[in-house]
Amino acid sequence: DNTRLFQSLYPRYLKREKIMVVAEDVCVVDLGREAREQGIKLGHFVRKEDCLDLQFARERERLAREEPEKLADLPPFKCRLCGIRLRCQALLTNNPDMCQSCGACSQFPCPTGSLSMTGPHFALSTRVTDLLATETRR
Repeated sequence: DNTRLFQSLYPRYLKREKIMVVAEDVCVVDLGREAREQGIKLGHFVRKEDCLDLQFARERERLAREEPEKLADLPPFKCRLCGIRLRCQALLTNNPDMCQSCGACSQFPCPTGSLSMTGPHFALSTRVTDLLATETRR
């Protein structure tokens, strides 16, 4: 259901319309805790070197060191699609250890194929029992 919802909202996002989604009942942080208690090793995002945002982040770091006055003029991300995930602190800082395994990365295909998810994540299911069954089949 979430996949269909966000796919239907994506065209509105591209038109820069304001969107607000209010979710009930499911918290990825709580689900992650429950999954880890059940012994499930959750997945995380993986970025390849050709990721536009990763290259852009390196350019931002260089500018911060060498030309900090130009930094304010740069947008926070390069890839329009990754702008959807801008609120993801793990992606924003390129730190897979911070990934909550929500699976948002897997729900929108990366135009360069540079961003993906590994292992079980909550885009597959929000039921820990389903993730546990997937984990035991491996």
